[in-house]
Amino acid sequence: MVQGGVHMATEFTVAFRCPQCGKIEFRKSSLFEFSGRKSLRISCPGCNHEALVIHTKDYKNFMMTIHCVICNIPHIYYFTRREIRSKEAPVILCCSDYDLELCFIGEKGIVESTVDKYERDLEAFIDELGYDDYFVNSEIMMECLDRLHDLAEMKGISCDCGEEDFGVTLLSDCIELRCQYCKNIHIIPAENRRDVERLSSAIDIHMDKKKSEQWRTYYMDPK
Repeated sequence: MVQGGVHMATEFTVAFRCPQCGKIEFRKSSLFEFSGRKSLRISCPGCNHEALVIHTKDYKNFMMTIHCVICNIPHIYYFTRREIRSKEAPVILCCSDYDLELCFIGEKGIVESTVDKYERDLEAFIDELGYDDYFVNSEIMMECLDRLHDLAEMKGISCDCGEEDFGVTLLSDCIELRCQYCKNIHIIPAENRRDVERLSSAIDIHMDKKKSEQWRTYYMDPK
């Protein structure tokens, strides 16, 4: 029987904003997951989009790459094992341009309490960035987006090509749902209460190649 010894905590929790759907998700992780590959890829459980990758060479220093939900470009961060084992605060990784929290890493209880304190929903992002006046009806847009996320969590979105990687672009009066693989486009109106009711009553969304909409995406600048 070994007496004494040194206990090394190996488990940690990652809370991240999915760059695809914008929701905060939690993922319990362990240093053992890096064994043999030195990297950990984490996907959103809701939309199945790969959200971030964590690399390490020595289990002491880590590099994370995460796509920003606002900038839509990858950000790279560095942190240490000592930092994620802190009993006072988790590692908080933010978008430097918009001061938006993208990821929280640390002990489970500390991460959860910190997320509760800092969490802001997508409507708050839009208000802060000045997009509120961009939408025909921002409240309707948020309700439609929430319902779309629910359908994604229930695997209720499908495409003719069989792939399950979908992206969304918010336009002033609708949501542009697109297949990342074959580029099928499905336009979801988001202007009025009827649009919310129509989407709420849908049990699934199937993207038909023959009915694919014209790509309407354009740069959205609130200024």
